[in-house]
Amino acid sequence: MLLDWLHDHGCPISEGSLNNILTKGHGTFHQEKEEILEAGHACSDYLQVDDTGARHQGKNGYCLFVGNPYFSYFLSSGSKSRINFLSCLQGQQSFYLLNEVAIDSMKQVKMSEKWIAGFSACGEKAFSSKEEWESFLTELECASPEQRRLATEGVLKAALKKNNSLENMIIHSDGARQFDTVFEHALCWYHAGRPLDKLIPANDLERAARDWMQDQYWRLYDDIEAYQKSPTKAEKQRLYQDFDHWVQTQVDYPALRKVLSQLMVVREELLLVLEYP
Repeated sequence: MLLDWLHDHGCPISEGSLNNILTKGHGTFHQEKEEILEAGHACSDYLQVDDTGARHQGKNGYCLFVGNPYFSYFLSSGSKSRINFLSCLQGQQSFYLLNEVAIDSMKQVKMSEKWIAGFSACGEKAFSSKEEWESFLTELECASPEQRRLATEGVLKAALKKNNSLENMIIHSDGARQFDTVFEHALCWYHAGRPLDKLIPANDLERAARDWMQDQYWRLYDDIEAYQKSPTKAEKQRLYQDFDHWVQTQVDYPALRKVLSQLMVVREELLLVLEYP
């Protein structure tokens, strides 16, 4: 315990005093944390993000990380939803925008046509707080939790898209769907390669096929890292072709073929680095 450690090192502090230091008067620190996020947005063109489980006061929760080589921001909450992530990106400027971008988002997630038509008829509206937006949904008699969630995701996306400092932002994640938002989305190669690690070959031929495919996967990764340092149009095209050739390799191993087909589905997200080295 921290208290015991302090006592062992000759610090005569009481348990109550230590508790006050750790839990009270932190408004300045919280304000600074939010300012770090805003400054990070301003100097970045991509954000690395991740959610991890975290317990607080005996309850299961989550810790959201947002950052890159320039800064790190952490947010503890009880949710790892898309709404939580979008709200975090807004920082201190809470903003909900109902416009064409929000309506398009609702269409993409196949929201009820009834509610798409209803929101479309409202025209463009801005809401400065969660309470104001929730009140608007209640006035429209939108009571379904699912429809309210989809509508909220849409207006948060629209508000973020309106923010000039985030307009061209790229989100880099492990593929968790809460991070797939209105921004371009890049996938982490380490996470994408885990299904290859989890394969359990049944014989020597399958083992050889898995090992060869893994080796080629990481050779591609090394080539992409080299491309980042000295990108050229010719090298970009070669890497696209190498990835396609690798992922379409014919193997007599059904489980491996399934993994390769899944990687082909996310090809654009894995190779977005070639467009933005």
